[in-house]
Amino acid sequence: MKLFKTYIGEKENMRLFLSKYEEQLTYEAPTSKPKGRVPKNERFCRFCQKKSPDVTFKNEPHIIPELLGKNFGVSDFECDLCNEYYGKFETDFAYYLGLLRSFYFVKGKGNVPTFKSPNESLIARMETLQSGTKGMGITDFTSEGFDINIETGRTTITYIKHSYTPIKVFKCLLKIALSILPFSDFRFYGEILHFMSNDENHEYYVQFAKVWSYETNVRRIKPACYIFRRRNNVDDVPKHVFMLYFENMIYEFFIPRYALDEALYITREFSSYYCPPILLDEPGEINTYGSSIIDFTTTELLQKEKGSIAYQLDPGHFSTAQMIDPLTKEKSPFIPSAIRKITLFQIDENFDKEAFENGEGF
Repeated sequence: MKLFKTYIGEKENMRLFLSKYEEQLTYEAPTSKPKGRVPKNERFCRFCQKKSPDVTFKNEPHIIPELLGKNFGVSDFECDLCNEYYGKFETDFAYYLGLLRSFYFVKGKGNVPTFKSPNESLIARMETLQSGTKGMGITDFTSEGFDINIETGRTTITYIKHSYTPIKVFKCLLKIALSILPFSDFRFYGEILHFMSNDENHEYYVQFAKVWSYETNVRRIKPACYIFRRRNNVDDVPKHVFMLYFENMIYEFFIPRYALDEALYITREFSSYYCPPILLDEPGEINTYGSSIIDFTTTELLQKEKGSIAYQLDPGHFSTAQMIDPLTKEKSPFIPSAIRKITLFQIDENFDKEAFENGEGF
């Protein structure tokens, strides 16, 4: 049995999960253009079951949406009509993620996206300082968006998300899962594919739109997907479990309605097992993570949902913190409630730490 690294408190849960499931595949989008692709006039769309020339294959459908980062992971099995239809779900997913992509400097098709809350009470955009350093400036226009706790070192940014439809977010995630499945397995998911491919949103299928989520203290710079497959077909567990890793977030769910599991869904009760966070390195002493179940079963537009992002600093930094007037460079005592703008920087070889600490170039 292959074991995965995880948090110390999750090792027993990992062993339990792996007693029921085995890793079937891991997918990371390639960093260069793939070679040996299927010619467009020979392609077959796995989603609508049509082939060229009945449908066209002019677009480049991404297996992992580029809203999670620019990548070269494109498929040869999704026609233009299906690509257009499923692409609409990506907008809802982006609105659900809210500030997250800007916060982590995620470059999609173009630059790092600007985030504006619906009433523009909070705006996050890339900006270049006088020193030439680029940062993400997050401005709060309400005096309620920042909660800076100098005793714990934790800063929480709260904002309002754009309106989105939760079931469409689930369909976007489900689309990724069905895209990376081998066709030998995909062909047994025709029933859930029908649900995903139309707007009826039958109540029976909507009930499966609940996603186990982890928020961790470990970032995945590149999005990654895992598919786990049931070890023993006599076990009363769903056939496949899917995981998506994006920055510090993990989204996990079982793919419902595998055709050969008809009895499992109709005549028997089944159990759900979830995989704990998979770490690429051994966890350190600080194991900060949380889990929750996200309910995406709502089929109506969700409006004015609050979102939040938090980050941690050493509380000791605040004991010597000062405020610097950007015009006069005059320094004064640090007052958390007076902060209206936070600028985030990526620490790389171009970052001038000394100039930053002296307030130069702002």
